[in-house]
Amino acid sequence: MGSWVYGAIFDLDSARRSLQEIERQISASGFWENPQAAQEVGRKRSRIEKRIAAGESLNTKSEELDVLLELQREGEGVDADIESLVSQLETEVDDIEMTMKLSGDPSRRGRH
Repeated sequence: MGSWVYGAIFDLDSARRSLQEIERQISASGFWENPQAAQEVGRKRSRIEKRIAAGESLNTKSEELDVLLELQREGEGVDADIESLVSQLETEVDDIEMTMKLSGDPSRRGRH
């Protein structure tokens, strides 16, 4: 399992570019003159930041799992660590799936 697995789900590079664009919008002159639009952009920024954080967390854990699996192949006693990390990954993925299902973002509904 590699970090590309979760990168494909989250497309972190695209999310980071979107976040940069939102930051440019926020810093633009007159942005705050329309409070409703500013509030919506703020919500979008928050969703993107959460998506990035979730993707980065999954990538980190995936990389840790790769290391543990290599240690296991070398005969190290890391089975309990692997089980714990897999459990953490499963929980995070379940949480993310639920968030995506409940999200108001129709482009994310029904995807796994």
